Amino acid sequence: MIDARLWGKSDGLAKPYPVIGHFVDSAMVCGAVWDGVLTAAQRLSVAEALGVELQQARRVVMFWAGLHDLGKIMPQFQDLAVRERPAHCGFLREAAYAHDRVNDSRVKKVRHEYATHRALPQLLAQFGYPASGGRIAKLLLAQVAQILGGHHGWYPEGIEPQDLRDPLIGLPELGAGARAE
Repeated sequence: MIDARLWGKSDGLAKPYPVIGHFVDSAMVCGAVWDGVLTAAQRLSVAEALGVELQQARRVVMFWAGLHDLGKIMPQFQDLAVRERPAHCGFLREAAYAHDRVNDSRVKKVRHEYATHRALPQLLAQFGYPASGGRIAKLLLAQVAQILGGHHGWYPEGIEPQDLRDPLIGLPELGAGARAE
């Protein structure tokens, strides 16, 4: 379950909008695009590529769309609101959200879409996506993560297979505890 206090959008809003709300909104918009924009042939092509029935393909694609901003849960992103809206972010001081910043990268800021790319393969494997069974199975995890990690128009680079198996190795910015859950 995602804590509804974690925010996903705030620009131009009276108070931050929960990231879980943004996940659901994105999934619903994807479903509307599936229903109203894609042709029957395009929908069938996606379903065949995924090896599932049409309605299941729709749900899978909606689920993926909903996860595109998963990286916004990480401490670095959540801290953006602390400066602008400290009253809203008091919960980030709770023990479950503690984050040791000593090991965080001092070289670059980790963008939320990069974090999505890094975290998704392991998460999808936990949801039952094939993580073994040859190159094709492993490619699904990597490609879904790459597509969603590229939602701002560029695809993250420099990610190694071991990074996808355990995203916290080399990227502690993803956070642990309540964030990982």
